[in-house]
Amino acid sequence: MNNQAWLGAWTPGTPADWTSRISLAPNSSDGKPLYYLSQQNTFIHVDFEDCTSNSFVRILYCITGRLYSQRALAKLSGNTPNGNSFENVLNAANNGALIPEELWPSDPTNLDWNSYYADIPQDVLDKADKFTISLVPYDLSISPGWIVLVFNPNATVPGPEHAACEITDNDYYDSEIGNPIKPLNYEGAIVNYKTSVVVGLPDHYTTETSDPVTTQTQIV
Repeated sequence: MNNQAWLGAWTPGTPADWTSRISLAPNSSDGKPLYYLSQQNTFIHVDFEDCTSNSFVRILYCITGRLYSQRALAKLSGNTPNGNSFENVLNAANNGALIPEELWPSDPTNLDWNSYYADIPQDVLDKADKFTISLVPYDLSISPGWIVLVFNPNATVPGPEHAACEITDNDYYDSEIGNPIKPLNYEGAIVNYKTSVVVGLPDHYTTETSDPVTTQTQIV
């Protein structure tokens, strides 16, 4: 891909742009829209507890149009049955964990916990895109929001918590069962954390003059 085309795809966009891009997301091998893939395998009732990775790759998809493997990011960021932290996911994304979806598919239909979190072959790891990604104060004019929703907020012990990709002031792009675009107050949830994301160009792409990229360009 030439860098001009890449830069064009990287216009941060607006909530309307992100919603449109979601509607145009590619299909998986069985024809199921990839944007609709859940973190949960509904056939064998396994929840892979990777909403932090799932939400992060959705944000990147909205910004760049490139779909990365949430399964790979979850594995390489050290996801556990108790979930993960934003810090772990961001660190992994900045250190070779962004592998194109087609190289390490995330569709959970035929995967159990052990196969979902299997070791990734080195030849696949070698094809990761490398970025400089930073968290910045929440601003939907910069990127979709990386948010944490809390369900049952008025309970004695609120929860569960769920990381998501906020695409408008009212909606988020979800990884759970049901409509992939849900209202922020879905089932009484409240937002208790939110941030935005700034993404630098992949370090192996070249400038329009074909000179190597020596610094990361911030697209803001």
